[in-house]
Amino acid sequence: ALPIGMSLSLFTVALAAAAGFASPRKSIVVTDVDGTLFSFAGRDLSDGNRRALTECVESGVHVSLATGRIPGPWFDALKEQVPGIGACVFGNGALVVDGSGSPIWESQLPDEIVAAVREYTLGGCAGDSAARLCVLAATRWEPGAPHAIRYVELSPDGSPSAITSLIERAGEPDAVLLPSLDGLEARGVLKFVIWTLPGEDGWASMDATVCELRARLEGLGATILHHGDRWCEVLPPGVDKGSGVLKLLSSLGVAPEDALAVGDAENDLSMLRIVGIGAAPANAQPAALAAADVVVPSNSDDGVAAAIRKYVLPEEGANMLDFYTLDMCPFAQRCWIVLEELGASYSRRAVNLRGSEEERARYEREVNPRGKVPALRDAETGVTLFESLLINEYLAERQEGGPLLPADPAARARIRLWNEHCDSQLAVAHFTLLMNKDAPSEEAKRAALDAALDVYEARLVGPYLLGDAFTLADANALPFFERLDFSLRHYKQIDALARHPRTRRWLDLALSRESFRATRQPEAKLVELYDKFLEADYAFGGLNKN
Repeated sequence: ALPIGMSLSLFTVALAAAAGFASPRKSIVVTDVDGTLFSFAGRDLSDGNRRALTECVESGVHVSLATGRIPGPWFDALKEQVPGIGACVFGNGALVVDGSGSPIWESQLPDEIVAAVREYTLGGCAGDSAARLCVLAATRWEPGAPHAIRYVELSPDGSPSAITSLIERAGEPDAVLLPSLDGLEARGVLKFVIWTLPGEDGWASMDATVCELRARLEGLGATILHHGDRWCEVLPPGVDKGSGVLKLLSSLGVAPEDALAVGDAENDLSMLRIVGIGAAPANAQPAALAAADVVVPSNSDDGVAAAIRKYVLPEEGANMLDFYTLDMCPFAQRCWIVLEELGASYSRRAVNLRGSEEERARYEREVNPRGKVPALRDAETGVTLFESLLINEYLAERQEGGPLLPADPAARARIRLWNEHCDSQLAVAHFTLLMNKDAPSEEAKRAALDAALDVYEARLVGPYLLGDAFTLADANALPFFERLDFSLRHYKQIDALARHPRTRRWLDLALSRESFRATRQPEAKLVELYDKFLEADYAFGGLNKN
């Protein structure tokens, strides 16, 4: 129930303000480069991504990169394509620079880590073996030069390698080939990048290399990023993209929840997790897809532009509603039905309430402090609200009521009375009977459900609860009746509506609506859910009064 004297709109706005929810439109775009903004080792933006990033700059939205690369000709070319790119994160978090290229923050590897890596890769081999490795160290090679940070490549025989040409193709500063990495500490090392050529004779296994590096660097605090079978990186203690992005955001005075970040790989996970919206392109690695809040089109299909247009610069008619839901929740399904009835443009976002503590805390912090579904965020009005009945009234009001919420005060009152009866009487009686394992009390619990159903049988107008129109009263009751009808037949061999023919006709009609069919879950999933409830004597939402 609403606090006395407070309207729905004022109540939801007050909740959003009190909970400190993030701004619906993000004020900074932070994007990874390789695999996200363009293909690996690429240099040119697609027209779609270029236009979206340029519109951000022109609209006063910060545009930043967060990449494992170091600054170089590739970055100069990118700034020509999108003038106005601001502060950026390089070296997977080891370097943060402002819009002019001046360092905001930098972290270098401690001497003992540099020495340990140098010893392990001595002569371009993995430890005491003869298996080959290619070793790069990002260093401040030429302080004061336009591209002060250069890669030093270990080249015992002085010849370039396949990695040397990769650096050239990517537009990074030319590598400095050295026969030895002795004395490298004096240059200041931001990170090591270690490569191998899997499948080629004489080259080391990257899995074994990472395992050995972790053993040798244990206790030194180094961050080791394992990028698959070709390469890995060694970063300073506590450094990753997430830490670098936090430094960047702090320098700009932007809260993490007001940022959109896009990334495709495991080195992007920390960044995706600390921002308001973490997006992964469809081509992303499984870990990035799992960590992201949303998945956008692939890097070859302008995924960064799609994320920008949805969360930063929405086009007219774009989705403005984010619907947070859980597949089997009847309270969420009643909202889903209303969204479908209204033909609303919305994004359906499944919430894992049994996920990690970090996931749950983030959801409670940014969306619903009660930690439940459903919830709804309206980017157009800035309102974030929860509780299914409030959401559905808001949705109907947002589209000027219509048949779902008639203008007549008496009709609205009848809808709210039906809602109250459904939630406080019918749902409780159903769940209490379903969960009952006490045979002597079965008859009384069945009678309580029949009494709740008798109200529908006597008072529904027909063909819907209030008459000819399908209203919020019908939408709000429908998921509970579907579960009631199915679960009591399946588990108790009870036809709950056998003595309520008018209610049965109403239910059959309501179940035939497209909005219900679009949101219906398979009966097998209902069985799986109720099996768990019955096994655990679950008190779902306090409905079980046994």
